[in-house]
Parts: sequence; C-alpha cells; structure tokens
Amino acid sequence: MGSKFGAYWRFLVNRGISAKDTPSRKTAIRASNVVFLTAVPAYLSYDIIYLLTGDYVMMSVNVFFLLCCILLLLVVGNPKWNALTRVVFLIQGNLAIFAISYVTGRSSGAEFFYFMLICVTFIMFDKEEEDRYATPFVVYTITLFLIGQYLLPEARLSLPSIEAVGTANYRKLSFLISAIMIFFIIRYLRTIYTLAQADLEKEAGQIIHNERMVALGQMASSVAHEINNPLSVIKGLSEVTLEGLGDDALDRSTMTDYLTRVVSMSERINKIVRALSVYSRKNEVDPFVPVPVEKIVSDACVLFEDQYSSKNIQFFLEMPRKKLEILCREVQILQVLVNLLQNAKDAVEDDKSPWIRLKVQSVEDMVEFSVSDSGRLKDIPSIAKIFEPFYTTKEVGKGTGLGLSISQGIVLAHGGEIYLDTRSENTRFVFTVPQA
Repeated sequence: MGSKFGAYWRFLVNRGISAKDTPSRKTAIRASNVVFLTAVPAYLSYDIIYLLTGDYVMMSVNVFFLLCCILLLLVVGNPKWNALTRVVFLIQGNLAIFAISYVTGRSSGAEFFYFMLICVTFIMFDKEEEDRYATPFVVYTITLFLIGQYLLPEARLSLPSIEAVGTANYRKLSFLISAIMIFFIIRYLRTIYTLAQADLEKEAGQIIHNERMVALGQMASSVAHEINNPLSVIKGLSEVTLEGLGDDALDRSTMTDYLTRVVSMSERINKIVRALSVYSRKNEVDPFVPVPVEKIVSDACVLFEDQYSSKNIQFFLEMPRKKLEILCREVQILQVLVNLLQNAKDAVEDDKSPWIRLKVQSVEDMVEFSVSDSGRLKDIPSIAKIFEPFYTTKEVGKGTGLGLSISQGIVLAHGGEIYLDTRSENTRFVFTVPQA
C-alpha cells in the first residue's frame, strides 16, 4: 500500500515536466506541484468547518476557489501550460485570501497565508523565471495584504462560522492550517532535492558521455585505419594461403607462419574493438569496482598505436612490475587517459622530434598516471585556465574545450586529483586514483 501511494505521489509531483526542462526548471515545477497538493486539503479543512457551522455563504466561496485549485492541478500536467498554471494559481490564491479575509475580518489570520504565499512564490519559479514572475508576484501579494489590512474598510458581516468558533479561535485556526501547509511543503522539499540531485547527476553523466562520443568521432578515421591495416594483412595472407593450397606450393612451416600471423592480426582487431566497446559504453551509474590498471592502459594504448606511428611520434610506456588495481568506473578512467593521450598527440604532432610518455606508478595508497610529451610547458598560453570549461588551445573544430574540465570532475569523483606539473620542463599531466 505504501509503495503504491509513494509511486502515485511521485507521479503527481512529476506532472508537467518535459524532457527539455533543465534540472532547476524541473525542481521549480515539482515544488509547484507540492504547493498545489497541499493547498487542496487546506481548502477542504475550511469547507468542513463552514459545513459544520452552517456557513454556506463562505463554503460556496471557498468551494469555488477549491475547484479552481483542482482544475489547475489537472492542467499542470500539460508542459505547454505549466508556467501559466503556476501564474494563475498564485493569482487565484491571493484573491482567495483577499476575498475571505475581507469577509471574515482583519483579525482572521490572513497575514499567515500571505506570508506563506510569499515564501512559496520563490520556490515555484527557477532562476530564469524569477525576474519575470516571482518578484512581481511578491509585490502583488504584499500590495493585496496592505490594501486588505489597512486601506479597505471591513465588511463587518455576521458569519455563522465566526460566531461559532470566535474571532480569536478562527485566527488560531488560520495559523495552524498555514503552519501545517508550510511544514508539508518543507518536508517534501527534501524529496524534491533528492530528485534534483538525480537530475543533475544524469545530466552530468550525459555530458561526460557526449564528450566521449566527440572524442571517439575525432579518432574515427585513425581507428578505422588501425582496423584496416590488420584486415589487409589477414586478406593478403589468406589469399596467398589459398593459392598455395591449390597447387601444393606451401609447406607446413610456411602455412603455420601465415596462420599464426592471421591469428595475431585477428587478436589485434579484437583488442581495438573491445577497447572501443568499453570506451563508448554508458556506465555513469555503475558502481566502483576493482579494475586492473594494465587493462585500462592497454585499452587506451591500442587506440593510439597507429595514430602515433603515422605521425612519427615516439611512444614510451613505463609500467610497474607489481600488478595494480584501482577502485573505479573503468570507462571514466579510460576516458581521462584517452583525453590526455589525445591532447598530447594534438600538441606535438607537428614537432620535429615528437615523443609521448605514459608512466604508471604506485604512490602510497594511490596509483599515479602521468602523460608527458615533447611540448614545452612555457608554450601553454594560460596555465591557470587549463581546467576551465570551454577553454582550449586547439584550433577551431579540433576540440570542445570540455575534455580537461570533465576529466577533472571524473578524477575528483574517484577521490583522486589531476594537475599540470608546473615543475616539469615539458608538458606533463598527472592524475591519481585510489588503489583497490
């Protein structure tokens, strides 16, 4: 029963949200829905009192505003009308308080509901909507309160509900209902905050994945060449073997050599495809698991072997003798390493004697990865901005400027650090990840 209620509640809270909405807009819509849902029982509470005291005039007025609120709650499910629905709700809410307080008198506790409306106005609109809607509505609410309390003469009507409970008790009742509404709104803001965090994490994961796909697109031609080379070897050896079998020109030793090379080239293609498969997979919600460092390094290097050789870039790999494991999301650490190796290639491919060095070592309870190249540190224009989003030293169309920024976020989320070694004469990026 509880799970069904929770599912239905989440459905109501999420009504009106579209895929295009930003996390902050989604939060504002959810908060608005919670306000709508708490307003309905508040109206019903007054209707019960009016019914029990025989105050059918006030009950009719209150039922009208209750029906307006329920109608808005139904309309809010349409994303096209969502902003308008929130605006109309605040207009009718203020008018309801103004009308009821005018009829019941200045001592009826209307100021409690005005205060509540001012508070909820700011959570019902996001930052973009604040100046357009929130601020004017706060002014509107305060204006109605001042007019009702100080400028408009009291109606001084004889109402059965006021006579039955007394003015003082009616005021206490208004305070109690408004306090309960605020309590429930604050209570469910925690749920809204949790949903907002999930939205942000999902969006961050999508950005990370998109950047990975951009990098994969940039490597596409080189990776295709990486696969095409061994395929050409396999094709050539297979043709020679078939011709040799036809006229018995191949001896057993030569055939064994050819087939061994075919198997070797097939394994190379398999490594490239596996590395691409791992690299392109979405795993932002996967748990952190122990992964061999050698596997991550191997997957990264296989994507760049042909790129480096075609540009005459010398590549040096230094691995520790001891087998190391890190606690990580494999795809994300592979993304960081690929990004640094790609940046290094782009930076030195036009040098006279280009080289790149990847070094992995154990430093206390961390595994340190460093990627250095033949570029000079002094050639980097602005070291202070190197990890800022959209900052890039590459030519237009060669990078998004998000690689290092995203890499920094990934490494920090893994409990490590990433930095540009300013003590090194050459360009050297270092990042660390905790050992498993």
